[in-house]
Amino acid sequence: MFRIATLALALAACAPTMVANQSFLVPEELKLAATGYASLKSTGESFDLGPIKKEEPRTDRIQILKVHGTYLLVGDGFRRTWMLWPGGKDEMHYKPLKLEPGAQGFLGATLETSGNCALLKWQRGVTPAQAFLTADGDVNDKNCP
Repeated sequence: MFRIATLALALAACAPTMVANQSFLVPEELKLAATGYASLKSTGESFDLGPIKKEEPRTDRIQILKVHGTYLLVGDGFRRTWMLWPGGKDEMHYKPLKLEPGAQGFLGATLETSGNCALLKWQRGVTPAQAFLTADGDVNDKNCP
């Protein structure tokens, strides 16, 4: 029995691999439940966004975009854009990105894919603003690094 298990592990370690993009081409708009849970329509994945919801103004709609295995999310009026990445079985790490939206937060925020980045667009007062966000959490307002 031990030999069979060892052989199975050895074969799995030698299994060929391939590259998977792990990016969404189109962001999803999610409705947050009162508890902070949200589910992706495309995959059925669900998230407990309660800790983020506690730190942000009340909004029941967010946009989420997956870029190279990392989720980037923002909501109208949020003071931060958030990055979520796998933390193990059924866990996600999260942190805010270093990006200043302006005094009123991200107004009219939208996410879209742009090369290897997400492009975040919003209104900073009456002025349009934008920033490119990478899966590593880098932010650049001019181009996708």
